[in-house]
Amino acid sequence: IPFQRQEKHLFICWNADGQPILAAGGSSGVISIWNLEKQKLQAVIKDAHDSTICAMHFFQNEPVLLTAGADNALKVSSSLMYCYIDKFYV
Repeated sequence: IPFQRQEKHLFICWNADGQPILAAGGSSGVISIWNLEKQKLQAVIKDAHDSTICAMHFFQNEPVLLTAGADNALKVSSSLMYCYIDKFYV
């Protein structure tokens, strides 16, 4: 996946299962998933949030990434399919 634009990443999160995966979230609400072993951008979740991503957490022993955004939403994403599964507003 080619990287098409520069974005200020405000939050990064390592995969808790020991896989060489890093998630980075930025001011546009996009999540970038990086494979550190291959040193490549593996996936981009464009519809992650409507505004800045404020927090991210990989759950240990689960293929789940939880993110929080300035849009007052918590989103649960599959780290296997790299798409969001559900959205909750706080």
